[in-house]
Amino acid sequence: MMKLEDSHYGVNIRRYFESDGEEVLRNFIESFSCPKNPDIEHFLKHNAIEFTKKQQSVTYLVLSKETPGLLMGYFALTVKPLKIGVKDIPSNTWRRKIERVARFNEETQTYSAAGYLIAQLGKNFTGGANERITGKELLNIALDTVYDIQDMAGGMIAFLDAENNNSLTEFYTHNGFHLISDINSPREEMLQFYRMI
Repeated sequence: MMKLEDSHYGVNIRRYFESDGEEVLRNFIESFSCPKNPDIEHFLKHNAIEFTKKQQSVTYLVLSKETPGLLMGYFALTVKPLKIGVKDIPSNTWRRKIERVARFNEETQTYSAAGYLIAQLGKNFTGGANERITGKELLNIALDTVYDIQDMAGGMIAFLDAENNNSLTEFYTHNGFHLISDINSPREEMLQFYRMI
C-alpha cells in the first residue's frame, strides 16, 4: 500500500495476489459499478487482473482510509508510444522538454516519445462511493503514482484518452492536460490529452 491522499490510498492489485489471493480480489471488484461508462466497469471486472499478470498495464484500487474496505475508484497505468504534433505544443518550454525525450519527424511535424498512459480512470458508483471522492482527487492519485514511477525510471509525459465530450475536455484541460489534435487513439470517438510531468 502507498499513501497518496489524506483520506484515500491506492493499492496495486498485485498486493492481493501476494496476500489475499486472486479470488478475494475478484469478489472485491465485483461490487464496482460505473453506469456513466460501462467500459470502465468492464475493464476492471474482466481485464484488469489478466493485464496486470501479463505486464500490459497495472491496476490500482483507490480505497477509503475513513471506511476500511470501501472501493472509491481505480486507475490503470502503462507505458505507451505517443505522437505529438508541433501545433499541439503550447509553449517553447514544453517543446524543449519534449525534445529531450522524443524523436522529431520532419515530414509529419510530429514528436514520437514514450509516455505514461493513464489507461483507465473511474469512480465507483456503488453505495454512493462516487460522492466521497472527486474526479480531481482520483486523477491526482493516479498522477502521484506516475510521479513515483517517474522518480524511479525518468520520463516526462503523461497522457490519456477520453470520450469526446465537452465536460471531459474541460475537466482535463483544467487539470493541466493539453489536447492532441491529431488523434493517436485507436477509437475515433476518443480524444487524447497529454501533460508534462
